[in-house]
Amino acid sequence: MDVRVAEWAGEYAPGVLAASVYALPPADRLAGAVAAHRAGCLIHIDLIVTARAGGFVHAGVTPDEVRAISARVPSAGLDVHVMVAGAPAAARVAALGAVTAVLADANLARVSAAPDLLDALAPALDPGVPLWEVLWPATQPVGVAAGALLMLIPPGTKQQADPARLGVLPGLTAHTPAGVDGGVSRPLADVALGAGATYAVLGRAIFHTQSDNG
Repeated sequence: MDVRVAEWAGEYAPGVLAASVYALPPADRLAGAVAAHRAGCLIHIDLIVTARAGGFVHAGVTPDEVRAISARVPSAGLDVHVMVAGAPAAARVAALGAVTAVLADANLARVSAAPDLLDALAPALDPGVPLWEVLWPATQPVGVAAGALLMLIPPGTKQQADPARLGVLPGLTAHTPAGVDGGVSRPLADVALGAGATYAVLGRAIFHTQSDNG
């Protein structure tokens, strides 16, 4: 299927927008990643590990999809959000074994995760990869990270964004680089960038597929 990035994406500086391929059906994610890279967007990857029946499954973009994207556009820096769902606190770090191998082999622009996962991820990554703290439901970082990714919806969901959370950005960006993610539209991205955000993650709002046109 033909996958395109909205023409208005070209109005932003390269890397200011990150296109989330998780918003696309699995069959379209590779094409979406290629289109995003060509449009000057970062390729945003949601790696979601979910506990199931004593083990873990990949509920977001899979490691195989990440490898395919890396092989097709090796020069693209991947903006990765790592999530662990459905696991008790004691098992959350253990679940990272399902993603660390693919992260070690990928060209990473940034990796974002909840505070309790960041320390466990660091040894598996190149020291030069920036680690960002995901803020949900918190609106201020609890640790020391290279930046903060402010979520407008619960991580891993596809709800409607809560614009009220953008109100913390001026204070947040005064102390750390910050991005926004979760149901972000172009108008919300503009508000966030105007309030000092470094970048914005968009999914359904930025991709167009052949089926969108009937």
